[in-house]
Amino acid sequence: MKGIKKFAVVAMAAIMTIAGTCTAFAADSPATSVKPVAKTEVSVSLVSTAKKAKVTTTAKGEAKLETLGKTTAPVVTLTSKVTIDGVTYKLTSVSEGAFAKCSKDTWKVTLPKSIEKIEANAFTGSKLKQFNVYSTKSIKVSKKAFEGVNTKKMTVKVTKNMSKTELKKFKKALKAAGFKGKVVQMKHH
Repeated sequence: MKGIKKFAVVAMAAIMTIAGTCTAFAADSPATSVKPVAKTEVSVSLVSTAKKAKVTTTAKGEAKLETLGKTTAPVVTLTSKVTIDGVTYKLTSVSEGAFAKCSKDTWKVTLPKSIEKIEANAFTGSKLKQFNVYSTKSIKVSKKAFEGVNTKKMTVKVTKNMSKTELKKFKKALKAAGFKGKVVQMKHH
C-alpha cells in the first residue's frame, strides 16, 4: 500500500509538471493567422527550380506572380499553391513583367491549372520559346501581354483536357494580346 501511494504521488507530480509546461508553452506561443491576408511582394518558393519568386496575396486566398526572379534554369514549372505564414494561397494570375528576369537560357515555363489571367507585359523582356497551360478553361490574356516579344517562334501548349470551345476562346484571347505563334494541344496529361 505504501508503494502504491508513493507511485501515485510521483505520477501526480509528473502530470502537474507536464500540464504546467504545456500551459506555459501555449501561453508563450504567438498566434498565427489561418485566414488569408493581403500582402505585397512576398518572397516565396513557387517554382520547380526552388528560386525565390515574389507574389502579392489577397484576403480571398489568391496569389499573383509579380516576378519570377533571376533564373537560368531552362525549364520553369510554377506551382498552383503557395504557403505563407501557414496560410495557403492559390496562384491565379501572372503580373506585368513576371518573366522579365528569366535569362535567355530559360526557354519554357509551365503555368499551373489554377492560372486564370495573364496581365499586360507579363512576357515583356523574356526570351521564352514555349509556355504550357494546364487550365481546362480559357485564360484571360490582357492586350499587350507579349509586348516587345517576337512570338512568331513561340509555342503555347494547352492540356488535352481543354474543350474545343475553351481552346477557341483562348486562341482568340492570345491573338488579341498580340500572340502570333502556334497554339497546340498536348498529347498527354
